[in-house]
Amino acid sequence: MTPRGSSRRWAAAVAVASALAGCGGDDRGPPPAADVDAALAALGRLLAATPPAGRTPGSNEAIAQLVRDQFIEAGVADVTIEPFSIPVSASANHHLAVTGAGALDHEVNVFGGDGAVVAAPVIDLGLAKAVQPEAAGKIALLDFSLTRSLRTQYRNIVASGAVGAIIDAKLDVLRQRNVWQLASADQIEGPIPIVTVAQADAAAIRAQLAAGTDVQVDLATDAAVAPRTAYNVIARIPGTTQPERTLVINGHLDSWFTGAADDAQAIAALVGLARTFHDQPLPFTLELVAFDCEETFSLGSNNYLMRRMPAARDSLVGAISLEMLAPKHRELSIVTLDDKATWLPPARAGGLTDVFDITFTPSDLMTAFDGEVPSDQGNFWQLGIPGLLVVTSYDEYHSSLDGPDNTDVERYGQVLTALAQTVRELGKVGAEALSVRPTSSIRLEPAITSQTAQGVAGTIAASNARSAQPVDNAVVTVTVYNESYDAILASAAATFVAGAGYTFAIDHAFVAGTSYVLSFDAVIPGQAAGRAVLRF
Repeated sequence: MTPRGSSRRWAAAVAVASALAGCGGDDRGPPPAADVDAALAALGRLLAATPPAGRTPGSNEAIAQLVRDQFIEAGVADVTIEPFSIPVSASANHHLAVTGAGALDHEVNVFGGDGAVVAAPVIDLGLAKAVQPEAAGKIALLDFSLTRSLRTQYRNIVASGAVGAIIDAKLDVLRQRNVWQLASADQIEGPIPIVTVAQADAAAIRAQLAAGTDVQVDLATDAAVAPRTAYNVIARIPGTTQPERTLVINGHLDSWFTGAADDAQAIAALVGLARTFHDQPLPFTLELVAFDCEETFSLGSNNYLMRRMPAARDSLVGAISLEMLAPKHRELSIVTLDDKATWLPPARAGGLTDVFDITFTPSDLMTAFDGEVPSDQGNFWQLGIPGLLVVTSYDEYHSSLDGPDNTDVERYGQVLTALAQTVRELGKVGAEALSVRPTSSIRLEPAITSQTAQGVAGTIAASNARSAQPVDNAVVTVTVYNESYDAILASAAATFVAGAGYTFAIDHAFVAGTSYVLSFDAVIPGQAAGRAVLRF
């Protein structure tokens, strides 16, 4: 199938205009009818500018400038690009071969480590849900899953003693994912190589294993990490009555391969929303943000928030994260929101729950996605900033099949219509009512009690962000970063002490006159997370 023609796009645009014209409460006339057309045009330009390798981290300066230009063309006067430093993983040389079958096409998964393994036996671990000692000294064959965390799989096989890993893409093309470790400044990559193969090659290996054959594999990757620059793009539309409060709507401009659904559709949707709201502003300020590096552990949204902490915790009304809006072969579409009493009625009134299949809470999402929130929205929830995430699963995810024709144009128009109307409904609710702390957020209140040239120590009070009830069952980690928040210098686990909360102590040689960042991160797996930041 190919995308529908201009008559369909025009019909979608007219539908948007008709739906939004009767929203009420605004005597300046209906919003522009061009948001869907503008989004589709922006999508085409973004995909045309995408290199064959994708919009990969550290290579997106021109893409960021294109997105900025499109925001300006949509009528937004205040558009900025915020560069930030990131580590980028790349493999200069890599090789995969099965004894008796020769070399196999493969994709190296970033941050997965390097090394060379010769004639190692293969063991099929499927989803690698647990540590399996029988994998010691072997190469693990893993199954790709949309909801299974590759980081969890990787940790399990490393703990099992595996010397390498091969992922079954579950498609007859290759896929890409990252294995993000970030244990310390000098241990960003994992300890063993990991690659992806197409479904047919994985099936051939499994067939040999089923027949009792001792499958031997040579696997080598020569990976390295280097600093690069990434770019967030922020388009700001001031509010009419509460410009000091801000609603963030975001997508991510980076991608594996072409990434039409993941996540060019969302970036184009931001352009469409800019056309709608630049002369029909909300009571509070609207920031339309294209984050870089979502695919590498949401580094772009993390940088955006860290630049604005601690003020962001109170100044941000909430956040709406857009992921994979209208792929051709969608499976399940999900709206995830924490505070159903406040955020669900506008989503219903705007029609968002009508065009998405199911409504989740963040805890539901963490349960479904192996304890993680696989999106930039997780960084907002972690800081106690409410909001919602819309996401659609589809089989072509993170593969070369997510190409320029992977947009259901009719559904895309429906989603944009519902998004625009939902945002208008949120404007009617008001900033104070929306800013209810998520129940999935842990509030952390750290304090430094001792600081010397050799280390820092202190306490951390932890409570539920909504109920204020003490939290005593979280895993709390304290990390020292450099001033620009792009290098880990030291880290340590905090200890819970009954009656005193959590205590921490970190040994590190602090340099006089140098600024540092302390990040406090708490997680109750599959339930809640929290973060606080101190600068000293």
